[in-house]
Amino acid sequence: MKNNSIIILFTFILAISSNCYGQIFSKVTTTSNPVIADPPSPNPFFGCAWIDIDNDGLLDLFINQNSTIYKNLGGGNFTRLLNAIPSQHTNTTGNTWADYDNDGYPDCYISTGMPYGSLLYHNNGNNTFSIVTSGQIGTATLNPSSAGAWGDYDNDGKVDLVLSAPNGFIGNNVYNKLYHNNGSGTFTNDPSSQATATLSTYTNPTWSDYDMDGDIDLFFGTGPVTSKGVDYLYKNGLFPTSTATFQLMNTSPITTDLRDGQLWNWIDYDNDGDLDAFITNYTGGLPAGLANDFYKNNAGTFVKLTSITAGPIASDVGHGLASIWMDFDNDGDLDCFVTREQQKNLYYENKLIPTGAATFVSILTEPMVTLSGNHYSASAGDYDYDGDIDLFVTGTSTLTQGLYQNNSAAINKWINIKTIGTTSNRSAIGTKVKAKAIINGLPVWQFREVSSQNSNYGMNMLNVHFGLGNTTIVDTLIFLWPSGIKDTCYNVLPNVFYNLTEGTCLSPVGIKKSKIDNISNLKIFPNPSEKNLNVEFYLTKKEDVSISIIDSQGKRLKKATYQDLQSGNHLIQLNIESVNLGVYFCEIQSNSSTKILKWVKN
Repeated sequence: MKNNSIIILFTFILAISSNCYGQIFSKVTTTSNPVIADPPSPNPFFGCAWIDIDNDGLLDLFINQNSTIYKNLGGGNFTRLLNAIPSQHTNTTGNTWADYDNDGYPDCYISTGMPYGSLLYHNNGNNTFSIVTSGQIGTATLNPSSAGAWGDYDNDGKVDLVLSAPNGFIGNNVYNKLYHNNGSGTFTNDPSSQATATLSTYTNPTWSDYDMDGDIDLFFGTGPVTSKGVDYLYKNGLFPTSTATFQLMNTSPITTDLRDGQLWNWIDYDNDGDLDAFITNYTGGLPAGLANDFYKNNAGTFVKLTSITAGPIASDVGHGLASIWMDFDNDGDLDCFVTREQQKNLYYENKLIPTGAATFVSILTEPMVTLSGNHYSASAGDYDYDGDIDLFVTGTSTLTQGLYQNNSAAINKWINIKTIGTTSNRSAIGTKVKAKAIINGLPVWQFREVSSQNSNYGMNMLNVHFGLGNTTIVDTLIFLWPSGIKDTCYNVLPNVFYNLTEGTCLSPVGIKKSKIDNISNLKIFPNPSEKNLNVEFYLTKKEDVSISIIDSQGKRLKKATYQDLQSGNHLIQLNIESVNLGVYFCEIQSNSSTKILKWVKN
């Protein structure tokens, strides 16, 4: 070894079994990162979003506190864009992003109650935004709201906007608003809809084509807080009438169950091809709160799930706010993260893959679920461009707010797709994407829908992400655009970032230049090994490095982190006497690189 080599000795004490759970998230604590260094807002109930504001392929972070954008520089680095959004006040709540004028850059609507009101911001394409001041949509005090959602409700290729107004909480006698996009950079307020005609305590609006008839329907969580009530759900009449109208639904039990509804998410949790519903519940006037509502879609008939049929996700009581549905472990099914006020968050792993039964297990060891406190919103996205989904959670202290990096083992495959509309709206809001792959020897279909409001007062990345388990190829990808156009791709390679423009083929996206491969000359020896495993590698620059032991099921069994390792050669010796016989993986990870080698304990 060279003179600058270091030897670090440590012992893993492992109790290994094939069904144990290894922690996959770590809270980012680098104080040079302004996302971490900036103090959280003391104001409660504010949202966040991962959104690529400048089309460089890297997800930037928006936080409602002070309407701040953190530009992603790659390699885990961010910079605060000062005054990018010329906010007129700091106490904002919700945000929703889409390219309303189809110029190629996502624009933002930021919601706030009275006395300030809400504002539309146009993306100028140079990391700055301008306030839209024309028309009623440009008059902030005419639009008090808690959250908004973009969606093309008449399928004319332009996203429209709905605003939710919790009457009595953000002002008195405030109604929901529905703005139709005229296509000339202007909007027309539509006060005639049933969705805007009733005063109530509306929280988050969600667009989703829940019945798969080709138009997006509208769902409001309508939590009264001090009691329980029904939510307001509206079916779009665009099909078959050709006129986009919204009629109050009466489908039992989703419209008749009493709840303190906050956020509706429509997701295919069981990979059966239709959209199921999950609704977070707040207190309902009860000190301990309520269980969240979970409904399985059986060909248009909805069955409420219980702890027996779905696990603790259907019975855990609390003050639920956001629900984030992503395949965090890339195994081929959707997992769920729930934020809660005054309590610990919840993280549920879906066991559909590989058991065949879509039941959820509560995971208590992840860092974002270990501390009680006020957690209001969250956003999911692959900010470090490594194929797994990371999280940002908002809160009012450094304990409850945080950036959580997903360090999942790279054994499971994935695919990440940015959808770009042409005939449909440019942001592809409302596009449905289906993926078929062979996972564990069986054909698995998965389903996603592009959404601009799927968190509490915020949204996840617009990119479509599928975990693919141990597949070798994606057999089929189907894109169903709001325009009615259908694109189909076959034999798609996994572990690739793609762009898909409506009416064309997939285009691979190159790795960003900012993603430097910092780890080289990786060796592990002896292999097979009996007592000690030596890990040797070269760092091109000073960085934090973690080393993990991963079993053949992809579970991370142990992780050790070494801070500020200098550039040069390094040798780390692992004592593996306590490890059971079998096949394992050793993962070496820095901020900019991940390497995995297989090894055998004999």
